[in-house]
Amino acid sequence: MQDGHFLAPRQRRRIDRPDLVAGLVVIALSFLFGVLALGYGFGTPRQMGAGFFPLTLCALGGLLGAALAAKSVLRPEPGFERPDLRRFLFVSAAFLVFGLGIEPAGLFVTLVATTLIASLAHRDAKVVESLALGAALAVAVWVVFVLLLGLPIPLWPAAR
Repeated sequence: MQDGHFLAPRQRRRIDRPDLVAGLVVIALSFLFGVLALGYGFGTPRQMGAGFFPLTLCALGGLLGAALAAKSVLRPEPGFERPDLRRFLFVSAAFLVFGLGIEPAGLFVTLVATTLIASLAHRDAKVVESLALGAALAVAVWVVFVLLLGLPIPLWPAAR
């Protein structure tokens, strides 16, 4: 203590290894895909070449990876949390149901089921709200992808 001021205890900095590894992997993948995309023409913002979009995404991915790696090194406290297995399982199951169900069950049934399954990842989820959200998402996806973009997505279960 000098002049009535306390010196703050020195904060320990520990490297958050999962974030550091994730950041380095994102940087490496961005670099790899960026090198592969160099063979395409970059063009200009007015006349984009075939490599414009992939190279831009690779640059953004590299910046994101660098930010994640920097955050892992600069974090004052170790922030490792135990992963929530419930969330992981229900969100993964939702992706799986969507991928397997879109052809035989159609867009509306699959999106409502997917939303309902994904909502189970949250402990306080309510079934009625999840069903309403799933119905709203199904209508929004139908408007964007089927009506506006004209993609041939089956809307209802296929008749046998």
